[in-house]
Amino acid sequence: VSASEFAADDATALAACAEPFLVAGTLTGWRGSERWHSLETLLDAYGDLTFSLAHDVTVTLREYAEYARSTGADCPYYLVERRFEDGRAALLDDFAPPPPFSDDLFRYVPGSRSARYWFCGGPRSGTFLHADPLCTAAWNAVTCGAKRWCFLPPETDLASL
Repeated sequence: VSASEFAADDATALAACAEPFLVAGTLTGWRGSERWHSLETLLDAYGDLTFSLAHDVTVTLREYAEYARSTGADCPYYLVERRFEDGRAALLDDFAPPPPFSDDLFRYVPGSRSARYWFCGGPRSGTFLHADPLCTAAWNAVTCGAKRWCFLPPETDLASL
């Protein structure tokens, strides 16, 4: 589905079909489209910012990029940012939810906060099989590289995988 053809009414129809779908062209106008379109531009913009890698380990984005380039691990670490403070706050200015997904329903739930995450990973990085713990209808954007997804029907016996 192209972003220019995707109206709010279409979101209801597509959600009713219970199938994953892609909305192409949603990155148009994002500052992140320029800043994040290659490792070099990402490092130019954010290379010196620190991120949490694991528990009490912090690295700059530049250090992480070197790790990602050089590691031979089968399942290497990837960065997940949830705290958009200090210099990392600029990451939130680099993108906006695509119009079909701009209504954040978490804002209506007392005590909740928006579930915003920024991921950065190298080759072979990613998560194990999981379900969204917040049961959201998340949207994701890939600005550089590729992301592989595997969607399973609800009746799938996960124990058999």
